[in-house]
Amino acid sequence: MKDLIMRIVQALVDHPEQVEISEVKGAHVSVLELKVAKEDIGKVIGKKGRNVQAIRTILSNASGKEKKLLMLRYRLSPELFQSPQMLSLHNHICYKCGNSLSFN
Repeated sequence: MKDLIMRIVQALVDHPEQVEISEVKGAHVSVLELKVAKEDIGKVIGKKGRNVQAIRTILSNASGKEKKLLMLRYRLSPELFQSPQMLSLHNHICYKCGNSLSFN
C-alpha cells in the first residue's frame, strides 16, 4: 500500500525525490505519514483538499482487502506556520479531511 501511495504522490509533485512515506503499524490500524517538499504541499492537498481526500478514499477501499484500517497523515514543517494564512489554510483542510496536525 505504501508503494501505491508513493507512486500517486510522486506523480503529483514537482520534487518526487523528496517524497517520504513512513508507516506506523498497529494490530488493527496502520498510519502512513507523508512528507513532501514545502513547494509541493498544495499539489498533494489539492483544491479544497480533493487530492488528499481521493488518496484517502483509495486507502479506505484497499484497506478492506487487508482487513485493517489505513490512515494517511501528512507531516509539516513548523516554519510553514509562520504566516497566519498558512495556519488558517491548514486548519480548514484538517477540518474538511480529518487530518491531524503533526510537526517534524
